[in-house]
Amino acid sequence: MSLSCLRFITLGLALVCLKLTVAKSQSVQKADSLAQQLKKMKSRDTAYALTLGNYAYELVYGSDNPQQADSIARQAERLSRQLNFGPGIYKATVAQAGAQFQLNKPEEAVLRLRQLLVDIDRYKMPVEDKYKTLSNLGVTYRALGRTKEALEVVMQAVQLETRYAIRPRSENVRRTLGFLFRASGQTNKAISYLLEGIAISRENNDLNSQATLEVDLAKLYNDLGQYQQAIDAYTKGLAHSRQGGYTSTQADALNGLAYTYNHANQPQKALPFARQGLQLAKRLDFKRIIANSHYALGIIYQSLKQYSDAETEFQQASAIAQETDDLDNKQLYVTSLAELAALRHDYRTAYTYQLQQQQLKDSLMSNEQKERTDELVSRYESEKKEAQIKLFGQQAQLRDKELAVKQWQTSALLIGGLLIVLLGIAISTWLLNRARIRRLQEAQQLRKQIAHDLHDEVGSTLSSISMLSGHTDTLLSQNQPETAQKMVQKIYSDARQILESIDEIIWTINPGNDSLQRIAQRLRDYAQPLMESKEIHFSFQTDPNVEDVPVSMEVRRNLYLIGKEAINNLVKHSQATHATVRFQRRDSQLQVLIEDNGQGFEQGQVGQRTGQASMQQRAEAMGGSLEVKSTPGHGTRLQLVVSP
Repeated sequence: MSLSCLRFITLGLALVCLKLTVAKSQSVQKADSLAQQLKKMKSRDTAYALTLGNYAYELVYGSDNPQQADSIARQAERLSRQLNFGPGIYKATVAQAGAQFQLNKPEEAVLRLRQLLVDIDRYKMPVEDKYKTLSNLGVTYRALGRTKEALEVVMQAVQLETRYAIRPRSENVRRTLGFLFRASGQTNKAISYLLEGIAISRENNDLNSQATLEVDLAKLYNDLGQYQQAIDAYTKGLAHSRQGGYTSTQADALNGLAYTYNHANQPQKALPFARQGLQLAKRLDFKRIIANSHYALGIIYQSLKQYSDAETEFQQASAIAQETDDLDNKQLYVTSLAELAALRHDYRTAYTYQLQQQQLKDSLMSNEQKERTDELVSRYESEKKEAQIKLFGQQAQLRDKELAVKQWQTSALLIGGLLIVLLGIAISTWLLNRARIRRLQEAQQLRKQIAHDLHDEVGSTLSSISMLSGHTDTLLSQNQPETAQKMVQKIYSDARQILESIDEIIWTINPGNDSLQRIAQRLRDYAQPLMESKEIHFSFQTDPNVEDVPVSMEVRRNLYLIGKEAINNLVKHSQATHATVRFQRRDSQLQVLIEDNGQGFEQGQVGQRTGQASMQQRAEAMGGSLEVKSTPGHGTRLQLVVSP
């Protein structure tokens, strides 16, 4: 845990700038030049506001006075808002976020970046600015341990990058994805994203990001026990951080080398790196890095059997964790003190530390469980209410339309005379009753479909959550926190499944999705990560003349479920390397083609292929046709033809 915390804090100022390519001395020179320009400028216009924002930005990365940089950035922001000048607001806010990070106030940096997202939409700033801000916000959330928010914003950044082919790409996006995959245990996938981020950093000539990514890569190699690769990556990160003058990354690399050499049973080589790391950390006055450096020295002294020195370092690390209210690392340091006391056969002291460690563990588990449960319940209730509101809104619109039609018919009947009135009443009554019956039938069918989906996809999962919650209470009362933690993780997984199911139901009934463009986009978003997970080269093609074709709710639902089932079968069974999904229009019919170059199958064994019967039924329900062609060794081709 300490290595993760160290990585978070040593992000330094890269969190709020994608393109920090100059060393500190160069930033100082730029700041001096901008200060001279400001003295020559007499008008407080947009040019002055932008120059003032750039000056604050360079002060953030070139001076040791973040308070001054923050003050100037606020002046630039106020002036830019008075002038309604978007570029000035952007530059000034980025500088403020960087200053807040230097002042060890990352939560304030989050607030600045979130406000900047609002301003980007309000002032219609370039999409590249939104991309950079989302990327930096994702990394900042990750640094604070708020992984859910990090995932949400970084995926928004990835969508923008793909949709608009944004260049240069963000290495911070890859770094965040690497962290998330590492947290989920997919270390090799995390390594691939970090290597991609390093390549992007080289393209962008960004030494700071390259050094930081190399340090992160080394930690992944450590996770795999590949110590020589870890040492090589740490060494590169240390060299690049020194070349760029980024001391916080240097401290991280030095401590990493100390840990790695110690894990590789070379504590004598580890010792000088740990001492250098502590000196840098003290100069930076980053409390958590200082604590981590003391801890690194402690485990090295323990390996060297210098137990008194090890105890001193562990105690200093523990004291700093207590001061900064860092419960995660406090637990780690107290556990190390307990283990050290046991090695020295001081079992009374070891027992005392063990009690402290258990108290910290219980406190962390209780807080985490409560936060997760509250968040799951809140999200579920919120999304359920949103679905109800949409349904009520649709019903209100239907009633308004009925009233308008009735009023128009009444006016027409009065003008037409008595006979026409009588005839009109008879005809309108018949039409009205038929329309009402049809609407009632449609509403009844919609309610049945929603009830069926909720029962099948949500009901059983909610029952599971209920039983697991009761079992978790039992486990906690039996003092089995580790087993209880697994139960909580299962509850979280089930709740996510509920949210996804409800999202599909809401998407299906939302009239705003009544177009082939929305269906194609949703299938693309669903298929892309699945194909990437199997390393399948994926092509998704949509003819321009089908994007705005309207479709009914029933056709939309069946078309999406057929596509989803076919993509699942392709990913699970085909063993393909290339796959294509194509939406095209031929005359008045829509053709959907899904094909791959996989292993294929014998069509006489269709009964063994799960889901094909269901797809055929859905195609027939739409009045369409589904044709599946496959030959062993020559891939599979599925073609759906339907009238939208």
